Amino acid sequence: MASFDLIEMATKGYDFTWKHRTYIARAAIPLIFLKIICELSIGVLGLEKNILRQELVMMPAYALEALFFCNLVRYALYREPIIMPGLVPVLPTVLEPPPVPYQGRLSRRLCLKAGIAFYLLFKILLIVLSWGNIALSEGHSPGDMPNYEITPLVSFAMLMLIWALLWVFLWLIRMSWAFVAATLGYSVKIYFKHVFKVRVALSVVGLMLLCLVPFDVVFEFTRESMVNFFEGHRAIQIIMSSVISTLGETLLTAISTIAMTYAIHTLLTKQEKEKR
Repeated sequence: MASFDLIEMATKGYDFTWKHRTYIARAAIPLIFLKIICELSIGVLGLEKNILRQELVMMPAYALEALFFCNLVRYALYREPIIMPGLVPVLPTVLEPPPVPYQGRLSRRLCLKAGIAFYLLFKILLIVLSWGNIALSEGHSPGDMPNYEITPLVSFAMLMLIWALLWVFLWLIRMSWAFVAATLGYSVKIYFKHVFKVRVALSVVGLMLLCLVPFDVVFEFTRESMVNFFEGHRAIQIIMSSVISTLGETLLTAISTIAMTYAIHTLLTKQEKEKR
């Protein structure tokens, strides 16, 4: 069964991000600026307790985020320039590792449109799930939960529930990276066919953890330290928290996106070779 090496792909994600840090940081400026503005607007408008209105305010940032990360996917593998609104397109100067020649049938424009569509579709799905979870939990406290006697039937029902939640979690993980396959010009149907395998899905989860956990701890510690440093200055705390969170989230997503780009390319390329 074709898969990929977790350590190798994570290393590629970190290594590529470091070597191309200047180019990627420059291209991410519009995204970071817009996300900070949208996040601060939520506080100004007093929408902290209304998740649907929050996400509506964040939607322009999500659209620009989709454009940036889909461009980043093409840049990581094919070394095509990242084109963002408000910035003059600049050709990359660092060509290591060497780019992979694009051999797909679809144009760059169509691949980017497909990737953006899948990215935003997944974002909307997460918003709906979050809203549904909040709506179901509203008005219920732990003391309101009924006490069930543990019987074999209840145990079986709980086991089925855990299995269903695990299945949903793995499906969400698969869907979260469908935009990478679409942006690279691969068939999303073929992507789901191969990533549906449990071993591959668990490899994807492991790769995400390797890319997200180390820096997530660092950025969370930095954010908390800055918030505590400006204790008593509420406005500065909010701004610093928003800036650090946005920078951290963009960096972590960039690293994991690049790692997943190489992983999906390796996985689907292996599958094509095995068919031959």
